[in-house]
Amino acid sequence: MPRLQYAYDSARRHAVAEELAMLDLMSGGRLDFGVGRGSEPYDYEAFGLDYTDAQARTLEALEIVLAAWSGHPVKHSGTHFQVPGVQVWPRPEQRPHPPVWFSCLSNPESFEWTARKGYNLLSLGFPTPVARFAELARVYRQAWSDAGFAPDGYQFGTLYHTVVCERGDRARELAIGAFSRFLGQLKESRQRPTRFVLPLRGSGLLTDQDVPSLIDEGRLIAGNPQEVADTLRYLQAEVGFTQVDMMFQLGGLSFEVAQESMQLVAHEVMPLLRAPEALAEPLR
Repeated sequence: MPRLQYAYDSARRHAVAEELAMLDLMSGGRLDFGVGRGSEPYDYEAFGLDYTDAQARTLEALEIVLAAWSGHPVKHSGTHFQVPGVQVWPRPEQRPHPPVWFSCLSNPESFEWTARKGYNLLSLGFPTPVARFAELARVYRQAWSDAGFAPDGYQFGTLYHTVVCERGDRARELAIGAFSRFLGQLKESRQRPTRFVLPLRGSGLLTDQDVPSLIDEGRLIAGNPQEVADTLRYLQAEVGFTQVDMMFQLGGLSFEVAQESMQLVAHEVMPLLRAPEALAEPLR
């Protein structure tokens, strides 16, 4: 049976530990716990929170959730949260807790910290050039090994926006239009006024991308089934992810277009990836 995935943003402070423990029990121990601070300052402000504290708040909240799953009363006095000796019930089925997936984007220290903690890695493919992304992945793997974990014990999942059509030129045209709209929406969202002064972050460059070049580099996946399979083989060889998350409905693409992509991946791309042959043609 497939595992269940739950992504947690630290701005949400409801009874997260109890909710997830119950879900893990109901699913027979199939919960995966994804953690990330989010990237939208406006969303934090809606909860009355300062985005400049986002990472520290996320790490402190994660510490509390994991402690709550221990079965012992949690007493925590921190910068952002105060917990006066609360015992959470029930405990999750998985022990000591469900697998934690931590989101990292561009900071090598975050990749290293995630590995040292023994957490699986979540990332996003399009913002970072492939060579740089591969370097960050090596930082994670090296830190994992240095921490004494089994070399093959980690999981590394990365998301790629994907459009697949029988004709590669149609897939490319659709992807360029949809992803351009997506970047425009992202830029508009980040221009919403907030009360807080934000630090300059590398992810501010997310919206300043040349979309056709993203396809050429393999950071945005678009093509016919063979082209998509070749791109995925190339990316896996360079970056070394163990799992790939493919987002098919993006930038206003219709459900029918997304469904076509999903069906082509299931029926044509996946069989090509299972085949032992090497890349038919190197990615330019």
